[in-house]
Amino acid sequence: MNRIYTLCFASLMLTALSCNKSGVDNRPDTRPAPEEEEVFPKIEITVSGPTGKINKPVKQGNGDYNFLGYGYDITGKYADTASVRTMAFDVAALAKAFPDRVVNMFNSAGGTGEAIAGMNAADLAAQISDRLNTTVNSKSFRKSVTAFFPDQSALSTKYVYGDFVQLFQFRVLRFSWDPRNMDNYLSTEFKNDIQLLSSADLVKKYGTHILNGISLGAKVHGVYQAISDAKNRKRSAEAGAEVAFRSVLGYTWGFGPVVLASEYKSLSAAKLVYEVVGGDLSAIKENKTNPVSVNITDWLKTVKREEAMFVDINRNGLIPIYELISDENKKLSIKAYVEQYIKEQEVKLID
Repeated sequence: MNRIYTLCFASLMLTALSCNKSGVDNRPDTRPAPEEEEVFPKIEITVSGPTGKINKPVKQGNGDYNFLGYGYDITGKYADTASVRTMAFDVAALAKAFPDRVVNMFNSAGGTGEAIAGMNAADLAAQISDRLNTTVNSKSFRKSVTAFFPDQSALSTKYVYGDFVQLFQFRVLRFSWDPRNMDNYLSTEFKNDIQLLSSADLVKKYGTHILNGISLGAKVHGVYQAISDAKNRKRSAEAGAEVAFRSVLGYTWGFGPVVLASEYKSLSAAKLVYEVVGGDLSAIKENKTNPVSVNITDWLKTVKREEAMFVDINRNGLIPIYELISDENKKLSIKAYVEQYIKEQEVKLID
């Protein structure tokens, strides 16, 4: 079950979220009172955060248009620069010739948050994939799980997962025309590579899709993992994720019914990895409590609209790379390779 919230930037606090994006939730708050939480077992949570301290966001992509028109590999991390590939569209030339074909919307200073929990890695990947029309009903974005836990078998059936992201969106960039009808503005390099590269090399260089719509801003993202021996693994995942994100990152929400100690105590070897995009990372404060708690108040003050970073993909923001190819034989060849590549890289559980 997903929980999505909309926030007013001026009133952002670590301990509260306001107005539910999908509508006002009038159900009573069934979360335990603070004194009730004391009955919960003390399960240690290993916390790790950004390893680098970047004082100023780096320039991304093609100037004002960021990664719009760039290639993207959906087997990588969701909405992450590590999954961005080479530029396929000359967006600057397109915007100069036809300004109305590139939409550059400035959002009011606000944000959204979403929390999901998975009974295993495949369940989590399926929910992440459902965020986009192109990847719905798949288990893509494998590295949204494995990249956070590289030193172990993250796809094991013994693990449950939680994923939380808080977005502060300042700009939305998208094409107003179907990119499949704008082949005159494909980059010269991409057009040459279509003719010269094999399907495998083309996908390696440009990815599986093209970014057709993106959001820029800043974000806080956390991924939770634990071993669960509960019969209801989904509920134990929700219990562990809720307690972890509340105690470490300070965000509180309800997945549904009250979190029960019986569901929480089925968990062990809990870990939380968080990352921050945008702003001054050196402003992140970690309090050496048990578990570690993270304070982003000072970091929020360093987030600037003019330094907005790539943080999300629009619902219709991906187009398969082969749909940009006019040569029918080449198109079919690349389509077959892309579909097989995605299938092979989907999240598959192991014992």
